[in-house]
Amino acid sequence: LKDLNCFSSQLEAMQEQMRCLKEKQRCAEQLWEQRLEEVEEICHSKVAMLAAQCRAQEAQAACMDRQERQHAAMMRRREEAMLQQEEHAHEQLAAIQEALMVEQFHRGEAALVQQERAAAEEAATKAAQEQLAAQ
Repeated sequence: LKDLNCFSSQLEAMQEQMRCLKEKQRCAEQLWEQRLEEVEEICHSKVAMLAAQCRAQEAQAACMDRQERQHAAMMRRREEAMLQQEEHAHEQLAAIQEALMVEQFHRGEAALVQQERAAAEEAATKAAQEQLAAQ
């Protein structure tokens, strides 16, 4: 009977240990699940952050591409404007040179006419003096 009591006590103690082990196992599994959820949450968070960074970098690259295209278009417009200004300046220079040549021609013509008048007046004066001297 004593052995039976001892065996019964041992059995109860072993059953208590089993309950404790099962409780520890349940706690460990619960902790493992909790940690697993935390790790999954961290991974999802990091993936979302990396995806957001990628989208931001893509948007920045697209913005830079757009700015480069706008800058190139602005430079082309500026170059075209400068070429037009240069062409206009050449046209103005040609018009000014032509006007100067016409002005020089008219001045030369006027000088010749004046020389002819002066020569005619001198000849008339000389003829008048000769006529007076002949009288």
